[in-house]
Amino acid sequence: MIVRSATGPDDIAFVATAVQRLVGELRGTGPAEIPRALATAEALATGAIDGIVLIAQDETGERVGIATASYQDAIRAGGRYSLIQELWVVGTRRGAGVGRALIAELCRRSVADGCGVVEVCLPGPRSPVFTGTRASYLSWGFSELGPRMRKALDVAGR
Repeated sequence: MIVRSATGPDDIAFVATAVQRLVGELRGTGPAEIPRALATAEALATGAIDGIVLIAQDETGERVGIATASYQDAIRAGGRYSLIQELWVVGTRRGAGVGRALIAELCRRSVADGCGVVEVCLPGPRSPVFTGTRASYLSWGFSELGPRMRKALDVAGR
C-alpha cells in the first residue's frame, strides 16, 4: 500500500466524495454543498489552508482511503498541533491496516511540519461507529481527551 499526498482534480474529487460518504455514515447525510467541499479539499491539498490531505492506494493503484488534518496553534498544545478532520476507508478495506497506515503517515508529516500533538474528535458515543473508531485510535497510541462541542454560525448573514 502507498500513502501519498492528494494531487490533481481526480484526487480532490475522490477526497470530497470520501468525506461525503464519511459524513453520511456518521450522520446519515452528506455535505449540503459539494462545490464548497471540493474547494476546501483543493485549498487544503494545495497548501492554501495549512494542513495535510493524504490518499491510500492499494497495489493496483485503487484509492482505498483518505486522511485530512489541519494545523492549528494553541497554548494548551504548547504551540502548533495537527487536528485530524477526516479519516475514511473504503468499507471492504476496513480492518486491513489502511487506517493505521494513513494515521502513521499523517503523524510522520505532522512532526516534520513542526506539530507536537495530533488530536481527533470522535463521533458521538451513541453513534454506531463510536466503539470501533475509539478502539482504533486507542490502538494507534491516542489517549482520551474528552468530548468536544460545536455551535454552527451563520456566516452568510455576517
